[in-house]
Amino acid sequence: MKMIAAIAGLVLGLMFDGATASAFQGRNGINKVDLTCTVSGEAKCTSFYHTTLDITILNNWNIGKGVWDGSAKPAANSAQGIAAAAGLIATGLSGWVLPTGGDESGYNIGGPENQFFSIWDDTGRTLSGLENQFDGVQNFYYWSSSEFNLEPPFSLAYVFDTFSGHKAGHGKTEPLFAVAVRAGDVALPEPQTILLLALSLGAMGLVSKWRPHQPGKPRSIASDT
Repeated sequence: MKMIAAIAGLVLGLMFDGATASAFQGRNGINKVDLTCTVSGEAKCTSFYHTTLDITILNNWNIGKGVWDGSAKPAANSAQGIAAAAGLIATGLSGWVLPTGGDESGYNIGGPENQFFSIWDDTGRTLSGLENQFDGVQNFYYWSSSEFNLEPPFSLAYVFDTFSGHKAGHGKTEPLFAVAVRAGDVALPEPQTILLLALSLGAMGLVSKWRPHQPGKPRSIASDT
């Protein structure tokens, strides 16, 4: 069992080699882990993986403005449509959406229900902090994916203010900035890491079938029946 634990530890070490304490880890243009890529310039990151939220955030925060469209198939010129297209073009992967913006119970609380505030919190709660982490950050409102729950005739969704970190309900028909996020990490484990993990799991399964040795009896492997 000590050998198996050592193998598992080696696999995990290879999978997370080079990880930093930062909540944000760079991903390059071919969706690989790149902890040396930068916010802007020739070595610019395409996206950043947020280790706590388990989402990937597009580095470009100036992909355009659009109205809020929460339909199943948002219009191409909507904030949701712009986010989906920008993420697909940048990474070749679909599934890009707007960050969540919370609700009244989570006004200044981060986490899955308020991804925007978690990002704000982890960049020092300042506009300059956001600008140091992401490229093209605008000093204005960004649409979230969270709808403001009010009865008609009100039609509002939450926006995030990059200057103050505040959120508020805003009319859906005004074009505001969009930024794209995607569930999970766009970077996949290297093939050799997957092979090591498979070998580790296989070895663990083999040991689990090995019967304890009894005096006077030969060792044997338990059958599946």
